[in-house]
Amino acid sequence: MIIYLSLSGIILSIILLAFNGSKFRSTIYLGLFFLVVSLYGVNQYAILYSKSVTLIAIIVSSWADWVVGFPILFPRDPLWVAPYS
Repeated sequence: MIIYLSLSGIILSIILLAFNGSKFRSTIYLGLFFLVVSLYGVNQYAILYSKSVTLIAIIVSSWADWVVGFPILFPRDPLWVAPYS
């Protein structure tokens, strides 16, 4: 069931980006957020429920780490902000 929800989420986010991305700028962020959440669902399906070793190797080695680890690249930590002088 998770694979069907994830694939429908990918399709809906592409439709959202295709039809509303040029009119409203905020829908670009919403569509990309839905796309990342759906890709995470595909990732979880491949790791937990898939019996294909090849699919698991492709998912884990290619884009899964980038999608899940992308928010970690931009932390909101005060140590990253230059002090006022």
